[in-house]
Amino acid sequence: MKLHFIFGTVFLGFMLGIMVIASGQTGLPQGQVQGVFEDNTKSSFDKNVGAVLASDLIEQNKNNSNFIIIDTRSGLARSSGFIENSIHIPFRNTDDFRSRLRQLNPTNTYLVYDKLGATSSRSTDIMLENDFIKIYELDGGIKAWKEAGYETSLEK
Repeated sequence: MKLHFIFGTVFLGFMLGIMVIASGQTGLPQGQVQGVFEDNTKSSFDKNVGAVLASDLIEQNKNNSNFIIIDTRSGLARSSGFIENSIHIPFRNTDDFRSRLRQLNPTNTYLVYDKLGATSSRSTDIMLENDFIKIYELDGGIKAWKEAGYETSLEK
C-alpha cells in the first residue's frame, strides 16, 4: 500500500510537470526572460517590447545617459531613418558585433532594434552571453515602430 502511494505521488508530480512544460508556463510573465546580475542574483527583464512600450521606455530614460538605443541594421538601411539618439552598431557577423560590444558597459540599459526583429534577436542573445544585464528588444523592429506612427530621424 505504501509503495502504491509513493508511486502515485511521484507519477502525479511528473504529470503536472509535463503539463506545465507543455503549456509553456515558465513562472515568468510572457515576453520575459531570466537575466543574471553581476552579483549572480537572478532577475527578470523584458526581452521583447512593442513600439508603444519602447516609446515609453525611451521617454522615461530621455535624460538617462545609461540608457542606450542600438540600431543593428546596415548603414544603407539606417540611412532610410532611425530612432532618434540611437547608436549604430551594424550586425555584420558575430565576431564583429562581439568586438563592438566590448566598448559598451554591460550594466547599462539597452533597447536594440533592426528592420523586423531577426537580427536584433541574435544581437540580444549575444549581449546576454556577454553578461549584459538589461536588454529590451523592439518587437517587429523599425517597421513596427513606423507602423505605430512614431517618427524616425535622418542623418544630417
